[in-house]
Amino acid sequence: MAEETVGKDKRVLPVKEGKALTAANAAVGGMGIISSYNVCHSLCMGIIAVLSVFGIFITGMPLFFLTKYQLYFWTFGIIILAVAVGLYFWKGPCISKKMIAANGGLLLAGFPFARGYEFIFMVIGFGIVLIIVLMYLFERFGNGKK
Repeated sequence: MAEETVGKDKRVLPVKEGKALTAANAAVGGMGIISSYNVCHSLCMGIIAVLSVFGIFITGMPLFFLTKYQLYFWTFGIIILAVAVGLYFWKGPCISKKMIAANGGLLLAGFPFARGYEFIFMVIGFGIVLIIVLMYLFERFGNGKK
């Protein structure tokens, strides 16, 4: 009985290993955005909006306490990104290069050591993300081919 495999490459992966890599890719995508202030702000605004539906009104930032842990989240994001890049070079193109670059841009936007230069890092980081998103959209819808 032939073993079921995943991948288009000559170096195919067994299904069990392919599922593990898919889970790792999902973790990288999820952890890459944790350190971004704008994501935190969006979560806070979402929580405020949901609570207001139930008649609970708050002002300010209900998740502000997480800013104390920004360095830890950012470091964990860097570690997960390093694992993703390592998997990419070790196992071949099993993770999208665009996702790796976009996660790197988000981590750059949330760079915690740039006191006084936060805006520059945010512009560069989100610029990278915007370019990656535009490249994806152009490849997907721009030239009429899938």
